[in-house]
Amino acid sequence: MKKIYKIALSLLIVTGALTSCSNEEFSNSDGEGQVNLIASLDNDVKVITRATGEDLAALTQDFRLYIYSSKGLIRKYHSQDELPTEGLMLVSGTYEADLWAGDSTAASYTHKYFKGKESFTITAGSVETVNVVGKIQNTVASVTFDEDLKSDLTDAVMTIGTSAGTLDFTYDNASTAKGYYMLPNGETSLTWTLTGTMSNGSQYSKTGTVANVQGATEYQFNIEYNPSTQGEVGGGSITVTVDETTIDVTETVTLTAAPKITASGFDISQPFYSSKGNFESKISIYVSAAAKLSNIVVSCDNTTAWETALGIAGASSFDLITANTEVKTKLKEAGVYLPASTDSEGNGCGYDEENDQQIEKIIFTKDLLNKLEDGSYNFTITATDVTGKNRMATLDIEVSDAKVVTLASTVRQVSATLSASIADTEATGFGFEYRLSGESTWAKSTDVTINSTGTEYTLTLTGLTAGATYEYRAICTGYTSTVTNTFTTNANFQMPNSGFETWDTSETPYLIGDRSFWDSGNHGSSTLGVNLTTPDGTYKHGGNYSAKLKSQFVSLFGIGKFAAGNLFTGRYITTVGTSGGIIGFGRPYTQDDGPRPTKLKGYVRYECGTVDYESEGHISKGDPDIGVIYIAMLDDTQETYKSYGTYPIMIDNTSDKLFNKTAANVMGYGEIEYNASTSGDGMIEFEITIDYTQEGMPSNILVVASASKYGDYFAGSTGSTMWLDDLELVYE
Repeated sequence: MKKIYKIALSLLIVTGALTSCSNEEFSNSDGEGQVNLIASLDNDVKVITRATGEDLAALTQDFRLYIYSSKGLIRKYHSQDELPTEGLMLVSGTYEADLWAGDSTAASYTHKYFKGKESFTITAGSVETVNVVGKIQNTVASVTFDEDLKSDLTDAVMTIGTSAGTLDFTYDNASTAKGYYMLPNGETSLTWTLTGTMSNGSQYSKTGTVANVQGATEYQFNIEYNPSTQGEVGGGSITVTVDETTIDVTETVTLTAAPKITASGFDISQPFYSSKGNFESKISIYVSAAAKLSNIVVSCDNTTAWETALGIAGASSFDLITANTEVKTKLKEAGVYLPASTDSEGNGCGYDEENDQQIEKIIFTKDLLNKLEDGSYNFTITATDVTGKNRMATLDIEVSDAKVVTLASTVRQVSATLSASIADTEATGFGFEYRLSGESTWAKSTDVTINSTGTEYTLTLTGLTAGATYEYRAICTGYTSTVTNTFTTNANFQMPNSGFETWDTSETPYLIGDRSFWDSGNHGSSTLGVNLTTPDGTYKHGGNYSAKLKSQFVSLFGIGKFAAGNLFTGRYITTVGTSGGIIGFGRPYTQDDGPRPTKLKGYVRYECGTVDYESEGHISKGDPDIGVIYIAMLDDTQETYKSYGTYPIMIDNTSDKLFNKTAANVMGYGEIEYNASTSGDGMIEFEITIDYTQEGMPSNILVVASASKYGDYFAGSTGSTMWLDDLELVYE
């Protein structure tokens, strides 16, 4: 049987399960849909005789959940607190959600490692629920000692592990201890050694191997002793057996998000504007929860004016769920209510007992809104579920004679689209004034686009400064909005982790996960206990680490090859033979508009060795080695190589399939070489100019650094080392 522990890191609600409640808030003319992500950890370990019983709740603050589109990483969350409290709106397309949690350590009594991924598709207006399950990756070991053994073999220690790490099980800890192992690449066995002191004072030792072990499986080592048999210890014999029988028990722990409150058709965090008597439709507010709702309290700060509009004295605050029938009837007649499932408009809402979810819709009718006098009406809405979780939101309704009202904006690197609502249908000459924050003079534009209903207009500004803050306000003939908004353009694209501060030293030396931006071609050497590319604090420009690239000869039993310390944007896919590798070069470049990078700068230290492994036609013994750093800006071409996947460029260093800087998909290229050691006691700044041969915006970026330029040909110097830190793309 098996025991499963699931932690739902966040339950993002308003799912498709409650289809009876009208989801007008999710319709989107831009082809967007909503995804509600449920992230869980599945501690599904096949195990014999005893359950694990751990509480995995702590891992809800120790995980990474990344969302990828065809363009690359688009969202990342590093704890439960960072997860959105409502569904994520995405444009139509195919996506992948990747989850990692815990610590990927070689051997530990406590640290577990979980990974999972789930693909999903968003279509216009859809509401999708995606459950991303991070399955435990560890191979688990536990030990049971025969009670009769303790008198004849004292100080017994059962050491279990891999080439990367071991753990000791003793009489004292075996009843509770479990070992969690991450098998190094290429290893499929657990080795064990039992040692102790026999009753005659001599030392006992016995070793063995469990072959073909699997992840997510617990191997229980039963150390059995038969004292009546003539044998090896005190007149008895010891037998070690390994049992993989499973048990089936399911336990679930779920952490749900607090209720969410959203507005239909507009952002509830922004004021809703209208002139007196000119509201064109009702206002709908959705309250949704992952449990049954106990209260929805609505209160208004403009007490007198609100009660006058309602025609109900003392109704400035009310609970739409617990109010008695008489009060609910009066409120509905006045124009504020929760529609029942039989509502004539098809707005059926309520509690879904089967899924333990609830959606309610607060309706403010058009007739009621048009009774409001000029002024501000701040409605505080507080929703509480039966578990005690609650959330509060404020609906701000502004009734005034404003002709136009400044709304939110959509920004990119060097452009932004400004929006405004039209409160006076008789107004003309719509436009915007805008300026850099801090400047005194406003620029003006009336080159706007009015929507089909005549209720809003937009203006797209271009040629802005990336990473800058602007102010803007709506205008029309004879009127300037009293509302001034700001926006900040997106900063120009920079490569993630380009200061090399985040490392996973147990598997790959870069940001954890299959989609890490950086990787190294040294995976084959790391399985032999030699890491050619490592974090190092000896030489650095900023932070705690630089990337140290050390060229070495890597061997096993005297058989091996020269390997260059290297670093690149992309992914090491697999090892071929004893030393070759298949590599996917390039990662998405997600600059959406604006300039292309003109330079790559950073900091380097290079210690140049004398070549001791040569390659005919490339570099000879006795020559100074050559360190190299290069950058290539690539188009959107994707290459599929054999069965190894699809990347902008595929590399196979067992063949002639290597990088070609003049390939058709290389839009721009630049490099710098070092054939001598750099000067000084630390790192020096370098700068590479990118020469473009094609127009247009790149879609992918490749950066490669190597302590030995001809490492692809297994040539260079074992005395060469490069340190690299704080890479930056320069935009001019």
